[in-house]
Amino acid sequence: MTMRITDGHAAVVDRVAELWRGMLNRAEVPHDRHFAELGGDSLLLLSIITRLEEEYGVELDVEAVVEDLTVNGMAGVVSAAKAQ
Repeated sequence: MTMRITDGHAAVVDRVAELWRGMLNRAEVPHDRHFAELGGDSLLLLSIITRLEEEYGVELDVEAVVEDLTVNGMAGVVSAAKAQ
C-alpha cells in the first residue's frame, strides 16, 4: 500500500529518523550523524530510499542523498522533491 504524506518538513525529518531507527535497530539516531557511522550500509540505504519514494510519491536523486547522508540531509532531499 502506498501512503502519501503531505505534512511539512518537520514531519519528513521525523519519518526519516523513524525509518533509520527501525532499519538500524537503534533506539535513537542523532540527526547529524552519518548513516555509515550508525551501522548503515548500501542495501539498507537503498531500502530506505525506496520506502521514502513510495510513501511520498517522489523520485529521489541518489547523488543528492549521499552528499549529506544524515537524517537532516535525507529529509532535505525528500522535502525538495516534494516541492517540485
